[in-house]
Amino acid sequence: MNSKQKIKIPHVILASASKSRSKILSAVGVSHQVIPANIDESQVKLKLINTDADPLTIAATLAEMKAQKISCLHTNSLVIGADQVLDYDGEMFNKPKNTDDAKAQLNKLSGKNHTILVSACIFLNGNVLWRFNDKANMEMRPLSNSYIDWYINEFKDQVCETLGAYRIEGLGAQLFTSIDGDFFSILGLPLLPLLKELRIHGVIST
Repeated sequence: MNSKQKIKIPHVILASASKSRSKILSAVGVSHQVIPANIDESQVKLKLINTDADPLTIAATLAEMKAQKISCLHTNSLVIGADQVLDYDGEMFNKPKNTDDAKAQLNKLSGKNHTILVSACIFLNGNVLWRFNDKANMEMRPLSNSYIDWYINEFKDQVCETLGAYRIEGLGAQLFTSIDGDFFSILGLPLLPLLKELRIHGVIST
């Protein structure tokens, strides 16, 4: 090969509408296109819950469904899918519907432990190339009603963009007594294992 010839870098697509995931990839220099899969996640979750699927299976299924859908539409692109589930004593939380819902979630989680489960995958031409699952154990400190009101007022509707109504990369860190898990996984993307796989496929240099 001519030494001046450029090596073609695989095109990367993030099959997610998550601003946080896209921001993480951009921050570490992974060029990508965002194409949300727009699947009906609530219906998928409901069907899986009715078959007694565990939370990690639900996260993995949603991640793969999103990636596979976009991968079948955009051939020869590496498509990243990811999803999270918040498991509180067997109850699964979705992103808050509104600020009242966010307040209710924080009240329920206050002073308690819960688990964040995240699943990520890469698809190429409709086939899975890589899967990775992770979890983080979260211990939330007791929160007063006045603090919850202040916290939600700081974020307004943006508090509804995150699972569990917290934004761990900012003021959300103040909600917790302890965290046992990977920071990036809590944000929604197990970054270091993903970067390792992207290096294998030539997306980023070694």
